[in-house]
Amino acid sequence: MQTASASPLIQFGANFRVVGKCEPDKLSYSGAWQEQQGNFAELAAHIGAGHPWMPSLLDEGKRRRQENANYAELISLDIDSGMSIEDALSHPLISKHCSLGIESSGSRIFDAKKNPDSHDKFRLVFRLPEALTDWQSIKTCNEYLQMLIGTADRACKDASRFFFGAVGRKPFLLNESATLPESFISDALQ
Repeated sequence: MQTASASPLIQFGANFRVVGKCEPDKLSYSGAWQEQQGNFAELAAHIGAGHPWMPSLLDEGKRRRQENANYAELISLDIDSGMSIEDALSHPLISKHCSLGIESSGSRIFDAKKNPDSHDKFRLVFRLPEALTDWQSIKTCNEYLQMLIGTADRACKDASRFFFGAVGRKPFLLNESATLPESFISDALQ
């Protein structure tokens, strides 16, 4: 695992009631998500405990809908195919600017006994150079990062996207001080 020094705290949406997967509508009601503050190691522990998380925060008292996700310090990619963990660690943008890499529940390392044809599946979490405060910019930045990396799940682009936890997973990349380049947001919005 790659690690680096500590950094400021981050904010993300967290659910502590669900462990593992469930129907998405069970995480869409008002109050399903709590604002959580911590570092990337704490986010990794939340994921490894099997709890869902969301890179964006929802407007207070609102349901999980894209137009209600108007604050984000993080964006995340879901990699289900087309890139191994080794490929990710050697990718220039990921190796320099990704704060957290952690396997998802269906990854080959954890699923090989049930499915020998399985492969690496993981999440990459990036700290934005500054917080975004509208859902359109969050969505645009998600799409731009997907384009730069090239292999992410294209369905995971909306501002209110959440990710299920993955019991027992530990980060394969943890770089608390990593941030996307200063020009990332302006480049994405152009």
